[in-house]
Amino acid sequence: MDDGLQKLFLFQILSQCEFVLCAADDLHLWLGRSDGPKAMHVFYAIQNLVSAAANISKALWGQGGSGSAGRSARRKVLRDRLGIADDSQLRDVAMRNNFDHFDERLEWWWAQFQQPRGYMDLCIGSDSNLQLFSPADDRFRVLDPEVMVLTFWGQAFHLDQLIGEVKRILPRVRAECVGGPWR
Repeated sequence: MDDGLQKLFLFQILSQCEFVLCAADDLHLWLGRSDGPKAMHVFYAIQNLVSAAANISKALWGQGGSGSAGRSARRKVLRDRLGIADDSQLRDVAMRNNFDHFDERLEWWWAQFQQPRGYMDLCIGSDSNLQLFSPADDRFRVLDPEVMVLTFWGQAFHLDQLIGEVKRILPRVRAECVGGPWR
């Protein structure tokens, strides 16, 4: 990959890392309110967080589809430059896809069961406690704030691990971006 293009990618990765951390700050702010968390604000922050993280993933690996293996190979230089392994939490975009393709998930769920069910969404609480009220395939977006695990249909996503990975790479990304993308 050309050095100039690498610098532009690094600058975009820096922006998205900052967006992840802003969303994380908002998430913790709303969860910590003395009058209780406000679900809409909490999930607004989560959606922004997983979206920004997925943008980092796309910059580092590309996205699926034809030509994705070539993009991933070309962008390995970026991952190496930033010390990011292929098993990084940043690579997983499944939870962002659940948020972005909510319409498809909802239609599939409705077609699967073809009857009113115990639809549960935008819930804050222990996923294990919510099992008492509905099965995993009826629970869409659930945050367990005690362990910072987001689940969708029983699929777990560890927000603190993702945020930790962003915090780990951020100093290196910032160092690479000193002076802007055209230094």
